[in-house]
Amino acid sequence: MNKACVYIGEELARYGFGQGHPFGPDRMGVFWQAARAAGLEARVAVHPPVMADRPSIERFHTPGYVERVIGQSATGAGYLDLGDTPAFPGVYEAAAFVVGSVLDAVDRLVACPHCRSASCPP
Repeated sequence: MNKACVYIGEELARYGFGQGHPFGPDRMGVFWQAARAAGLEARVAVHPPVMADRPSIERFHTPGYVERVIGQSATGAGYLDLGDTPAFPGVYEAAAFVVGSVLDAVDRLVACPHCRSASCPP
């Protein structure tokens, strides 16, 4: 039986929008501390964060939007949406690690159990 995967790393912790926001900077550390206290660390496969490349991100967002986020990532100014997702310096890179880790997890979920390939014919 395969273990559940958990992605843990500083790169994912950087995706946070400040104290008081639901995606605050401490949520990953609090989660992992509680998981370890419950003994879950031994029951999961821990993986490092994976950074998505731009073509993967553009499967879900327009090139114009990606370009805008890259610009806001450099300045840390403005919002990425209609007002509840503030930009911060490095937001593009932080988001790319979240996206890449999710895509890696999906690839692992759909992979053939025999050859571990997502492109294995049925």
